[in-house]
Amino acid sequence: MKKLVALTMALVMTFAFGYVTMASTIGIGAGEGFSVEVVKQIDPSVDPTTINGYFGVNEQLQLSLGYTTEIEAKNFGVRYAFADNMAVTFDYETTDAADAMELGLRYKSDLNEQLALVGILSYAEISSDYAFLENSAIGLTGQAEYKLAENVVGNLGFKYASPDKGDATTDIIAGIEFYPVEQISAYVDYTMVDDKNADNTIVLGASYSF
Repeated sequence: MKKLVALTMALVMTFAFGYVTMASTIGIGAGEGFSVEVVKQIDPSVDPTTINGYFGVNEQLQLSLGYTTEIEAKNFGVRYAFADNMAVTFDYETTDAADAMELGLRYKSDLNEQLALVGILSYAEISSDYAFLENSAIGLTGQAEYKLAENVVGNLGFKYASPDKGDATTDIIAGIEFYPVEQISAYVDYTMVDDKNADNTIVLGASYSF
């Protein structure tokens, strides 16, 4: 039980307060059709693996469902682009120990064909029968995305979180995303965590579009 609660706490904090970014580049609109993504933290190595499924209803609306092994966490998400460069998001995740939800507002500006700047304002809330897990936070993310080659995008950014319980943190995130073919993408993200009780992380992800 202690292991379950510890793993759940780490996952929920990741989901709500961004200790790990779950995608190298940040999207606004949606591509029609289905895609599947597998995400794994490899350093420090953890047992859970997250599998996400995405469905692009049209160029504006994307729905997602996800599952994390070991702790049996389930998540649901919606992203709606109400303008060419702005979108709203809603994510909800549930585990045996806690539930978390996050609301977000995204803005993306393409400065030229190679460089884009992205900003996200978010609010996250965790509810649980365990009082030490309950929390809420306001977050701010800023990221620069640079097209290094035709099929390679690098990014560098920060993620600021100001929780109701605990100190504010600012994580630094660097990553690279690679598209070997149109339907397949893979990425690696390195996060320098602003928390003396947490380690820096490396996350690998891969996706396939149908």
